[in-house]
Amino acid sequence: AFSSRMPDLNLKNTKVKDEIKKAVKYWIDQGVDGFRLDAVRYFVASSEDTQADSAETHAFLKELGAYARQAKPDVLMIGEAWTTATKVATYFGHGDELDLCFHFDMIDAILRSFQREKGSSLAMALSQIEQAYQDIAFNAPILGNHDHKRIMSRLQHETKAMKLAATILFSLPGTPFLYYGEEIGMGNAAGDGDLGKRSPMQWNTTPKAGFTTGIAWNKYSGNMDTISVKAQDKASDSMLNHYRKLIRLRAKYPALKHGTMTVLEMTGTPDGAGLAYLRTYKENSILVVLNFSEKDSLTASVKLPFSLDTLK
Repeated sequence: AFSSRMPDLNLKNTKVKDEIKKAVKYWIDQGVDGFRLDAVRYFVASSEDTQADSAETHAFLKELGAYARQAKPDVLMIGEAWTTATKVATYFGHGDELDLCFHFDMIDAILRSFQREKGSSLAMALSQIEQAYQDIAFNAPILGNHDHKRIMSRLQHETKAMKLAATILFSLPGTPFLYYGEEIGMGNAAGDGDLGKRSPMQWNTTPKAGFTTGIAWNKYSGNMDTISVKAQDKASDSMLNHYRKLIRLRAKYPALKHGTMTVLEMTGTPDGAGLAYLRTYKENSILVVLNFSEKDSLTASVKLPFSLDTLK
């Protein structure tokens, strides 16, 4: 599906499937909690012309999921299905295939909102998620992965925009996933190819960034004096500590972990530069208000679905 140098396994062959199951069982026995399944849409071709999203692929995922859950009932199966929310929804949330799927549409929607300085692109994506997934399961929102140009580079290395993107990630429904290095604001290394997206993690301010005492396979993202875990660890306003704060908030408030989402009507912002939504779980509600403009503050009105007098 991707390259003549990357032959596919024949998942119509019982012996091949048995070997995959043995590998799954081996890693479960080592204590692994779950598996990330790459390019799940292309596992089994139904014909020479049709490989994506085949019925045979779904059948294999059901078979593999049943086997893995028998070996470990709470195993996590997460898939990379790089397509629209409607198609992604067919792969997870039914208890017999995948538990989670990465949501790639969200990345582009967030970027469009920054580029246009409007919240409408993100609001539209959130509406599509709600319609496609409904109550079937959590999805897995992300800001990027090893196949994307790093989010910090795509945001032109703007720290303010990156912090807002992180705030969006941790305030959305689902289970957020991080791509290593984004929590300290690492951008691409030289070039936008795969190696540039997969540069070594920058742990400290030394020339080799604490990653190795040898020679790394690729160039570093750079600026270790400011873009490294050590440099940001004690700085209260750093990217790293912004991520830590968001993780603590998510852990503290059930509405951010488990709550439903309601996009709210917002008026008064210039050209729709703001977006507001409510995360609600039982009696706990959290209001999220986002500012996509270059201005540090906006004045706006938000219509809530309840009276403030009812809040505890």
